[in-house]
Order: sequence, then structure tokens, then C-alpha cells
Amino acid sequence: MPRLQKSIYVNSMKIYIQISIKIIFDTIAIFFIFPATLISILYEKKSKKRVFLGLMSNNNLVYVADSLKKRGYHVQCIPWIIPDHERNVIKYDLDIKSLFPRMYANFFGQQLLIYGFFIWSLFNFDIYLMPFRNRLLDRTAYLKWFEFQLLHFANKIIILNPYGGDIHNPKVWENSQDKTQKLILKAWAMDSYYSKIKSKDVERNNRYCENHADKIIASVEYSDYLNRNNVIYLHMRCANVQKHPILPPKKNTIFKIFHATNHAHLKGVSFLEEAVNKINKDGQKCSLVILKNVHNTQVMNEMGKADIVFDQLLAGAYGRLAIEAMSLGKPVICYLRDDLKALYRPWKECPIINANIDNIKDKILYLMKMSAEDRTRIGQKSLEYVKKYHSPEYVGGILDGIIQKVTKDDTNR
Repeated sequence: MPRLQKSIYVNSMKIYIQISIKIIFDTIAIFFIFPATLISILYEKKSKKRVFLGLMSNNNLVYVADSLKKRGYHVQCIPWIIPDHERNVIKYDLDIKSLFPRMYANFFGQQLLIYGFFIWSLFNFDIYLMPFRNRLLDRTAYLKWFEFQLLHFANKIIILNPYGGDIHNPKVWENSQDKTQKLILKAWAMDSYYSKIKSKDVERNNRYCENHADKIIASVEYSDYLNRNNVIYLHMRCANVQKHPILPPKKNTIFKIFHATNHAHLKGVSFLEEAVNKINKDGQKCSLVILKNVHNTQVMNEMGKADIVFDQLLAGAYGRLAIEAMSLGKPVICYLRDDLKALYRPWKECPIINANIDNIKDKILYLMKMSAEDRTRIGQKSLEYVKKYHSPEYVGGILDGIIQKVTKDDTNR
């Protein structure tokens, strides 16, 4: 048997063995989880103020948690995996790996932690705010398809907030004639993470989550992938303006463009690089700084030195990088889809410089030729926009209203 074929065979066998073990574990675990679900009802609080935020690592969720705490909620932000560059940098409420290093380090231990953590959560939280993937039982064999039923049986409230990769489905764009959407499909195939995602798995998971969630809070661009009519178009991403004070713009001898990403293909970085190369070749000097897999503090520091910040050219909506850049008073270049502006009113006030794959070079030159004072004015508008629509206070206030409404509806059932 050839070496490559043997390697594939061995890996397939490992997967089948793991799935078999997971099925056995799930079957045993249900005899502990179901009684715990029943008993947890006795510990139910009349005032639903205990909120679980997880299991994604995201400094944005820490800001949201702090905002809810100021409003009287007991909130814990707990990720399952914390990247090394975030550990001891972002203040999550619990680091599972550090608490149980031996169990976390092996397959059997992780399975026990998953079941134990789910049971523990039943007695400590009333409201679960999670993404579509990286849920409490998402890493189990079949209990993940009963997770929300168990939570509802225990009178828990489920609010889902997709982060993007958990609901993205390339199948949506398969028959599209739009040039940008075709590029998204190509970028998916080239990305080391997204290329492994199977459309059928995403569809099944999305359907399950949409059927059982009490409410879904989704950014406007996710309307392409979700079917539920009561999706709330809210950017739950926010920036702590007070944590990152505005610095006076530096006079760079060479115009500096900044970008940070973990998925360069999906951001359209190649089009940015091509535009920068053409600009330099034509004698207009500019530099491009791109960071990858570094902690947020380093991103913010480097971004503060830039003249402008690039977000993306394919997705059609701005993300966390753009929000953090605007919080520093930086002009941002990003592709914003016109059809999405009608769905989310704040976009009409958004000061982002709208660019696409065809005009990115012209947009960069437009900002390069602009006076420093004019760029500062754009940056000031950007800062005001973030304060208005992406501050922890604003996002926390909207989320508080959603929780209160869902809680009231749940009580009246």
C-alpha cells in the first residue's frame, strides 16, 4: 500500500474509532445529563439574570459581558479554546484548559469535560448566548442534536449569535453570476479552514439552530445564509473606545496601509496587494503592513501608526477590524454591499470608504492625495459612528432589551 494511501486509511480509521467512542460516551452520559436537567429546574431563578457567553474566544464578547454586568446581570464569558496569543491577555472568566490541563490534553478527558461543563452550566445560568457552532455539546456524537431541547426542558433561554464561519455555506453562491460572489467561492476553496467545511453539515446545523433558538442576533450580511424571519440585524461587535485612546495622527514619510487577518483569501487581500504594487510602480509611494495571528494589543498598536486601514473586498460588510480601526479614528476602506444598506439603517451613516475589487487602487489613491486634515475629519466621523453604534454601552443596551423581551415572552408561554 502506498505511503499516502496508508496515511489516509489510518486517519480514516482514527476518525471512525473516535466517532464510535463518542457514541458510547454519549449513551452513557445521557443517564447523568437528563437527571441533572431535571434537578436543575429546582434551582431556577425567578429573575433570569445569569448569562453564559461562549464558547468562542473573542475579545468582543468580553466587552459585551462587561456592559451586561453594569446592567445587573451575572455574566461569564467562557471560551473552549483560547489561542496562545490571547491567553493571559484577554480577561475571560474561565480558562478550561488551565483549570483541567490533563483532561483537556487528551480525547477521553475532553469528552468528560464537555459533559461535566454542560451539567455545571445548568445550575449556573438561565440565558445562553452562543454561536451556531462551538456550542456546549457541539463536540459530541449525537447529543448535540438534543442540546437545545435539554436546555429548553430546563427552562433556559437560547439566544444565538453567529460569528460567520459557523453559518457560511458556499452552496449559496454556486449558481451566482456575480463576479464577487464567484470569487468568494474560489476563496473558500483556497482557505485552509473553510475548504474543509461540508455544505450538508452546515445546512443541517443551521436548520437545527434556527428551529430551536428563542432569538437569533445576526449581522446584516448573514441574511444570505439564514432563513428565519425574526433574525435581528445587529452588529454585536463593539470596541472599547476608552481602552484605546485616540492618538494624534503621525506624519508618516510613506503613506501606510494596515490590515490584519486570519483568512487572507476571503478578505481579498491579493487585490489589495496588487493595487499597492501598481501604485508603487507608478511612483506613488505607499507601504502595506499585514499582521496575522497576533494578539489584539499588537494589532491596535500597529493600526494606530497607519494612515488608513483595509478591512475586506469580498464579503460586502465590515467586521471587527474595521470597528476597532474606526475607534482609533482611522479612515477605513471596505466593500459594503448596496443591497444590505436597506436592511440595516445605521449603515446609511457609515463613513467607511466603499471600495471593490475593480476600484481599490483608485480609492487608495483618493485617500493618499487627500490632505491629512481631511483624512482626520473622516477618522473623526468614524469615531463618532463607533461611539453611536458599536460602543459596549450601545450593544449592551440593545442586548438587554432583547433579553428582557425574550424573558417576558418565555414567562407568558
